[in-house]
Amino acid sequence: MGNSLNIAVPALSSEYATSPENITWVMNVYMIATASFLLPATALANFFGYRNLYFSGCLLASAATLAVPLSPTFSILLFARVMQGICLSMVFCSSMALLVDKIDKEKRATAIGFAVGAVYAGLSLSPLIAGVIADSLGWRSIFFVTVIGLFTAGILVRKVLKDLPNSRHFNLPKMSLCFLGIALILLSFSIASYHIPALILVICGIAFLSAYLVFESRSRHPVFPIGLVIGNKTLTLALGASAFNYMSNFSISLLLALHMQFILGFSASHTGVFLVIQPAIMMVLSSCAGKIAKYMNAHTSGSIGMILIFSALVLLHFLHPESSLYHMIICQIIAGIGFGLFSAPNTTIVMSSVKREQLALASALQAITRTVGMACCMAILTTILNSYIDTPHGTKLYTHELSNAISFSFMISALIAIIGCAFCFAGLIYIKKKNNVVI
Repeated sequence: MGNSLNIAVPALSSEYATSPENITWVMNVYMIATASFLLPATALANFFGYRNLYFSGCLLASAATLAVPLSPTFSILLFARVMQGICLSMVFCSSMALLVDKIDKEKRATAIGFAVGAVYAGLSLSPLIAGVIADSLGWRSIFFVTVIGLFTAGILVRKVLKDLPNSRHFNLPKMSLCFLGIALILLSFSIASYHIPALILVICGIAFLSAYLVFESRSRHPVFPIGLVIGNKTLTLALGASAFNYMSNFSISLLLALHMQFILGFSASHTGVFLVIQPAIMMVLSSCAGKIAKYMNAHTSGSIGMILIFSALVLLHFLHPESSLYHMIICQIIAGIGFGLFSAPNTTIVMSSVKREQLALASALQAITRTVGMACCMAILTTILNSYIDTPHGTKLYTHELSNAISFSFMISALIAIIGCAFCFAGLIYIKKKNNVVI
């Protein structure tokens, strides 16, 4: 879905008569809603069971996705995207937990690798398919195809053996505090240029989130056992690496799509073909995660992957209107290899560091850190674009300002990637000392 919308930015901008930089809110509100509802969704997964929540999430997300292309105004479109994010968070928090719960530990790395590879197979095909659909049938058809995919996933999961719920407790007021706290904090990042409103939102968000954590620490049935994260260093470092990984590289596809369509003048279908490169490489490497695990420790693989992502972002910082297409191709290849080496091993580390009854929580925590990373990335990108661009779309000066904004965004992403590398190295050193082995 994310890659598909990157291709559809010009069409959405034209349809709703808004500037391309404002279209980033379509992705932004979705990320905020998804990240904010993941912990409440985890409580629902423990209450109803992984399979039941996955099935319900698919059906509800199908309805929300159908509402997106039918939105008559930009405001209603954003609301539909919020509902879509909330519904899909039910899928995200239960999918990996459902998989790991049904797979033996010795086969887990291979299973996770195939699962992540399947995700990237979708990411590989989505730019190409979305580009062709947007050029021939219009951007709305992208969402109609997505509805079919979600409905099919819901039907298929019914064939999986039903699992038993882990808890019979769901505290609605407490989960509401959690949702509001995370949502307000992330929203404040997105409007950082409006200092007073952003400050009010972040203060309210911290207050709500603090209240949630206080209630959670006193609860007999905590959804988020704080001691688990604080006391499990392997889990903490892996989640930190995941957050900064996604915060650094999530914008690559969108920024390249903006560069190709608004600066180079490529069509949606041509841009879609070009953007297949990175996720295709991710898919191949993630599918081989089981084989890679035989020769390389998961922490080592993740560290190498993060270094490659940093290298790609540094090279992309030097992208300008006269740059060769080979420049972008090489950068996509490097980033694809890096992310392919990072993603599945990182998931394996997270899911193998907790007990069975904590699988949904671990899955949700990784989804939260991943989605928070994406949301922060979009918030930073939105702020940069709005700060750099002052002229109307279509002018020569607009192209110059957009190019500068893209270059600066890649530089900030590279700096964030350095922090991700630090988390990877810390995890590598910790596991080496813990196991007293040479990695």
